Amino acid sequence: MNENLPPRARRHERTKDAILNAARKMIREGGVDTISMRKIAQEIDYSAAGLYEYFGSKEEIIGTLCAMAGDRLENYMKAVDPTLPIEQRMVELGLAYIRFAVQNREEFLVLFTYMPMPPELNPEAPPAPAGAFAVLLQAVQDAMDTGYMVNTEMDAFSASYAAWAIVHGMAMLQLTALQSTPFDFETVNRWALQRFTEGLRAA
Repeated sequence: MNENLPPRARRHERTKDAILNAARKMIREGGVDTISMRKIAQEIDYSAAGLYEYFGSKEEIIGTLCAMAGDRLENYMKAVDPTLPIEQRMVELGLAYIRFAVQNREEFLVLFTYMPMPPELNPEAPPAPAGAFAVLLQAVQDAMDTGYMVNTEMDAFSASYAAWAIVHGMAMLQLTALQSTPFDFETVNRWALQRFTEGLRAA
């Protein structure tokens, strides 16, 4: 929070943060469907009517959480050194994606289980591709531009989609069906992503 804000603005930001934190707690304990304005008001000891000064609906709260999670995922992937050799960079991007999911379970699940307003219906939404997918797409395009990847069957978008599907599947399995399994996921994830990346290499 910006401490240079006037007191009223700081109170507004604190209340807004409390609302979002309460929503995160509900997602963690019972899923997105458990969120309601009334329950959030009870959680933070605030009037339900007063919440509408901050958010117009529970959907807006969830949408805000999605946007924040998307920004954090993008930052995880942008933290990968863009000067790495392209094959290593693509592997590290995939591992960063999975790392975000494991370290931020609730945010990841809400990001990919809640369907926000489609971009064509939301004039404020950025044009696709954007966010984390754009980071991956740029890496794949760089692989093509440098000659590492030459595949007449797939363009950069198609190859990025395939890579995204693989890492997303890995992440979801670790968060759901295999979450209690004692297993060295990191080693196998790296091995699988290395094999996938090698498969894109020009002959």
